[in-house]
Amino acid sequence: FSYIILAEALGYGGAALFIILKKQFEAPFDLRLGFLLILASLFLLFLPFSPLVVLFIYTIVRISGVIMFFVPYNILFFRSTQESKRLHKMTVMWSIGSVVGIIAPIIGGYIFFRFGVGIFVGIAIGILCLALFLTLFIKKEVYKYKFIEVITHLKGVRTTTMIDGASENISGILITLYLLSFIKDEFDFGKLLSVIALMSIIFSFKLASFSDKYNKRFEFIWPLSFLSAVIMISFYFVSSFWAVIILVILFKFVSTLLNPVRSNIILDKIDNVPLTWIARDVFLNVGRALALFFVFVISYYGFLNESFIFAGLLFAIFPFIVYRKKIYSRQPTNQGL
Repeated sequence: FSYIILAEALGYGGAALFIILKKQFEAPFDLRLGFLLILASLFLLFLPFSPLVVLFIYTIVRISGVIMFFVPYNILFFRSTQESKRLHKMTVMWSIGSVVGIIAPIIGGYIFFRFGVGIFVGIAIGILCLALFLTLFIKKEVYKYKFIEVITHLKGVRTTTMIDGASENISGILITLYLLSFIKDEFDFGKLLSVIALMSIIFSFKLASFSDKYNKRFEFIWPLSFLSAVIMISFYFVSSFWAVIILVILFKFVSTLLNPVRSNIILDKIDNVPLTWIARDVFLNVGRALALFFVFVISYYGFLNESFIFAGLLFAIFPFIVYRKKIYSRQPTNQGL
């Protein structure tokens, strides 16, 4: 497990460095390159090397592809965001990922076990080719930036952005690895999580509508963050199958509500320009890499369960930092702090 975590850390650390050195993104070119890198990562699984070598190569290439895609995607997706519906738009983005995350594993798992790896890879290639075709309808745009612009642009929200990336990523990886020790029937449990996720998405839109209407953000951030912290720390103290299942279900529900509200700080407090989304990805990935390296070290020495306490602390300190930096004090929105 520790080497899986290390591979993820190297992937995200490399992605942050790559964005800084790249100095420009271009749509739709980088969207296509992202798709192609993800496609290439699938073929890398068939390399005739040791599983450990394949793991590192696959993870780094896959993460690079995801980052190459999502930087221009976020720029294009949030461009037309209305002032009064910022959280609603962020919830839509998270919901798209959640719905795909619900449907893809179930359908993919069925195809893989029913028809074999050849058909599975063939369908995956077909979907990626369709996505590449759709990029033909995107107008060419170039987003240039400098290193100093990237590291100074998110003034006031750099720390919260790093913790956002770290806690969301660490919690997902830890729960996935932990479940490998318990779950025997992945398909049935996947269906249960799918129902929970769909219910959570519905509540997320209700929360977004209320929050946008009454301009309430911190009132939701702190209770949801503390609930997430309590649930994550609880993983350290439980060992029974059903206790773990209950915690996973609770965390899935709470995190689906929390993620859009927490990520929306960027839209609330920083100008919605291309540089914002480029800098955001740098700090998200720096936070992920640092947290993953720390978890790798302690898990390497046999303290994987203790990592849940670390993840819980990340969730717990988030609202304190938001409060300390006065991110949601009575100040004009879209201003650097």
